[in-house]
Amino acid sequence: MKRNHCEILLREAREWHNEGIISASALQQIENRYAQFMQGRNTSLRTILFLSLGALLIGMGIILLLAANWDWLSRPMRTLIAFIPLLMSIFVWVVSRFKNQNTRPLQEPLGIIWTLSIGSAIAIISQTYQISGSADNFVMTWAILTLPVLYATLAVFPAIGYFALLFSWVCINAEMGDNSQLYWLLVLLAFPAFRTIRQQAPEGSRFALIIWLTALISVAALGFTLEKALPGLWTVIYTSAFASLYLGGLLIEDQRDSQWNSPMRTLGLCGNAVVLYLLTFQWPWEDVGWEYWSANRISHSWQMVFDFVLAFGLPLLTIVLGVLLRRKWRKSGGSRVPPTILKFNQILWGAAPLVVIILYSIAARFDGEVFVSLVTTAFLCLISLTTMTAGLIDRQLRLINGGVFIFLAIVLGKFFTSDFSFTARGTAFVICGILFVAANSIASRRIRRSA
Repeated sequence: MKRNHCEILLREAREWHNEGIISASALQQIENRYAQFMQGRNTSLRTILFLSLGALLIGMGIILLLAANWDWLSRPMRTLIAFIPLLMSIFVWVVSRFKNQNTRPLQEPLGIIWTLSIGSAIAIISQTYQISGSADNFVMTWAILTLPVLYATLAVFPAIGYFALLFSWVCINAEMGDNSQLYWLLVLLAFPAFRTIRQQAPEGSRFALIIWLTALISVAALGFTLEKALPGLWTVIYTSAFASLYLGGLLIEDQRDSQWNSPMRTLGLCGNAVVLYLLTFQWPWEDVGWEYWSANRISHSWQMVFDFVLAFGLPLLTIVLGVLLRRKWRKSGGSRVPPTILKFNQILWGAAPLVVIILYSIAARFDGEVFVSLVTTAFLCLISLTTMTAGLIDRQLRLINGGVFIFLAIVLGKFFTSDFSFTARGTAFVICGILFVAANSIASRRIRRSA
């Protein structure tokens, strides 16, 4: 439960006690029950953004001042300037640790200045002493040296900067035709820091922002790191990755949180919805399987192992997470157990990789892209209908809107790929809009009546 919600509840409870509605012992029980949520203070997203913006402006201003007078500086002076921001950042961090002032308003801007000072120091020293190097080595060195900053400050910018620098390295390697699967090993190095951040503020905006951005970066990096030697294997990998995110979110995230505070669940669900929607068309299923093997385009055959490891490992991870979710349902009691239709809907989303594996095998063996696309369409329609039903039963308007949006996307997508006039397409838009408004009105009315 969020701290601000607890503050409102405790304030109301004290007023009830003053008005004689509850006794002193009842008030004490309420305060004891919610004491764990009142420990510490989560830094708001607005505070993080403003502090980050201020530190970024300071850093950019200093860089511009130095650039304006760069030609007048000697080599020793340039070397000193390169290391001053870095040494000052380390000094401030050490002092804050000794004085026990390890607060977010200090660590967030410090993380920005510290990260930028590392990159600027590398660039200035390389330029001053004419040290040759490539862009990928520069980015990778900067990323590795940013990792200690992440563990020292546990701030948002070093975390996002670390992933952004690794992604830049992946893009540079992809442009040069080099392999970049080392990205995933380096990503694992940041996980202990993420765990510490979550323990400090499990429901704070800081952790949600980090997970959102790093997950999006990793999803994009996945497309660059796949070798794609076996055509169509990306369908299994991406559906498995998004399903694992979704099931992992169901396990560790609070089901009562908003979409923003549930990044794993939201990103996994939306990502799989997009992938499954693409698979309702025929083109992803054309020319797939062993018959269209293209290993001759790859310089190192061992790099293909990465694709097959993901194709086997991620579905297996999805199954394991599904089993753990079932155990969670069994251990939970009372109102914490989701309704049957909601459980069925969650199972459908989690089973998407298994369905895609079966359909991929059919398309690769029999060249049945028409049949496979129709089955995928039917499966996604079933998911959308169960999502709407689960939202109505569980009184979650976001599930209702999501189910309606997926269903309308299927209808409109199939409609626009066929040869219809603009009049017919415009009429279809109007009808779908009316259905969307009607579904929301009916759902809102039902939720108000059951509240």
